[in-house]
Amino acid sequence: MIETEKKEERVLLIGVELQGMDNFDLSMEELASLAKTAGAVVVDSYRQKREKYDSKTFVGSGKLEEIALMVDAEEITTVIVNNRLTPRQNVNLEEVLGVKVIDRMQLILDIFAMRARSMKGNSKST
Repeated sequence: MIETEKKEERVLLIGVELQGMDNFDLSMEELASLAKTAGAVVVDSYRQKREKYDSKTFVGSGKLEEIALMVDAEEITTVIVNNRLTPRQNVNLEEVLGVKVIDRMQLILDIFAMRARSMKGNSKST
């Protein structure tokens, strides 16, 4: 039998709060809203306070281990990071976590692409 039901995308949100950051909580709430707009189910979020972003994996190694356990336990399919990732950070996170990792900017671009496709489909005359 062919499965036609689309499996829901289960996401975990990650945010790193640097010293002096304003509106961090609001930014994380907005990220959750964006993920829902894209059709994802937000399972949980991880937050970390740091002095600077980890150049290799964005979050510290201890936090990354916690996140990896959560990804496995909750059957997370995508991790969304609240900040911009470097290409190297993105690759490193995907290698460790074993799931797709996108940053806030990619999520926004994905939403625009979804809407562009749906608008194109709605504008066709039959």
